[in-house]
Amino acid sequence: KRFKQDSISAPKLEDSDFEELNQSGRSREALKETEVAISRVVSGEQRVELMSQPPYVRRLQHGLAARNNLGSASMGREPSRRVVIRRRKR
Repeated sequence: KRFKQDSISAPKLEDSDFEELNQSGRSREALKETEVAISRVVSGEQRVELMSQPPYVRRLQHGLAARNNLGSASMGREPSRRVVIRRRKR
């Protein structure tokens, strides 16, 4: 399957964005999942697909990937749209 790269650029994230993300249990789990995926890609995996999330959470996941100099793309259709974190293409 092909996945469509989001045409949005990575948002500039503030600490308050992550505080808001941490408010709900599901969002907290999404943040943990993203951090684990980033570690896996940094450690050598080519790509890691995350669980589906609402648009606001996906936007933050893209931002976290960008902060770690990694690429990301959204794939799938709502309500199952999800982020894939990968190494940046050189």
